[in-house]
Amino acid sequence: MPTSTPTIAPTEYVEAGLVVSFAGGRGANGTMSEGGVTVFNVSLSKRPSATVHVLLGRAFASTDLVFSPTTLAFESDGWFVPQLVALTAPQDEVDEGLTYVDSLRANSSCSTVGPDDDASADEGGTCAEFDGLSTRIDITVIDDDEAGIVLGRNPLRILVDAAGDCFEAARYTLRLTSRPTHNVTLA
Repeated sequence: MPTSTPTIAPTEYVEAGLVVSFAGGRGANGTMSEGGVTVFNVSLSKRPSATVHVLLGRAFASTDLVFSPTTLAFESDGWFVPQLVALTAPQDEVDEGLTYVDSLRANSSCSTVGPDDDASADEGGTCAEFDGLSTRIDITVIDDDEAGIVLGRNPLRILVDAAGDCFEAARYTLRLTSRPTHNVTLA
């Protein structure tokens, strides 16, 4: 009985990359409320020939997002398993508009111990393909702070002048409802 060799269809080329996804499949862009917590997943687009390390950091110096972990490692046998990153937008008491966009940056590095990095390139990506990748992760934060002034009145004080006449004096207090980003002058 003759045996036949199975026909293998050519596979489509997949570029080495970092895959970021928020809940609901929104890709590398997420939305969250100030003071809230959300999560996103990071994985690789194809199998690497060596361990790929992904370092998460702030995209801008003013970013106040808190995230954990800050480093992820993808082995060649678990590259497709998404790794979870927890993200918090701290309550900051600053009115930044209805929403503002904050960003993280995911940078990858890969180095191989062996002399030939291309050994498994036919099954996945070489280490060099994953080294130096960078992805920006944008998060729209819904701000719950509102700029304003609260006028309060202290208890009534009754004052008596030198002639014995009584008169009222009232004191008022002013309080801002959010921390200002510039000096505030009331006239």
